[in-house]
Amino acid sequence: MGTLRIADSNYGMYERDVEISAHIGKMQREYRWPTFIDATTGKNRPDRIIRSVEEVSGALVLYQAVQSLDEDVLRNIKRQTIKLEAYEQLQVHMRGRGLRSVSDLILGLPGESLQTHMKALRKLLDTNINQLHNFQA
Repeated sequence: MGTLRIADSNYGMYERDVEISAHIGKMQREYRWPTFIDATTGKNRPDRIIRSVEEVSGALVLYQAVQSLDEDVLRNIKRQTIKLEAYEQLQVHMRGRGLRSVSDLILGLPGESLQTHMKALRKLLDTNINQLHNFQA
């Protein structure tokens, strides 16, 4: 099994995460393990998240769960998410380095309409994300 699962919903947010990724990178070079790292990356420290992903040669996929891109919906569910502009910049950086990215949306959140959900889907697809999960509330 080549997967390492990190149970941290904001991996990459702290300098220590970058150090952990560097150590994992050493393990990859020495033992050829892990080949895939399953973790949810944070949102508000793109510099550290990118460094964490780069340290492990792309085995960690940038996972930016946004739930919704509609400000009213996010207020309704008391969530803050990465701003679309910052998200787009991260995507450009990841694609430029040949690294992968994943996101998700949740259908049926309080205040979400079919139109706002479809608009969010289109926006995320326009960023050239590699994979998109669509969940139901």
